[in-house]
Amino acid sequence: MAEFVRLLPEEYDVDADRVGLFGFSQGAKAGLAALIDRPERYRWVVALNGFLPRSYDDPDEVANAEGKPVFIGVGENDDVIAPRYGRESAELLDEAGLDVTFRTYPVGHRMSREEFADVSDWLDSQW
Repeated sequence: MAEFVRLLPEEYDVDADRVGLFGFSQGAKAGLAALIDRPERYRWVVALNGFLPRSYDDPDEVANAEGKPVFIGVGENDDVIAPRYGRESAELLDEAGLDVTFRTYPVGHRMSREEFADVSDWLDSQW
């Protein structure tokens, strides 16, 4: 993914300073990990019904993405990925100095209309 994002600006005339990641479930995990690994490449991350992989459990290591905006949304009734994992990730990222927005929704392992609206508003605020 890092190589794809590196090539985006020259291949598709994309402003490199506006690239963000949006992921659901495993995609949320990949997006959060990518942000921690290469914070200079991404402006923000939206992570829905997922969490930061356990290998990123050191707040000092995560702090290299300090200040980066992250939206984490979880379904309160998610029986695939327990909502506590998203909450714990939000707490760790917040402790490490990232700009975290954490929301819960009364759904399972899916997006609700309310969540879609919240994410849309949050993304608008990032520009």
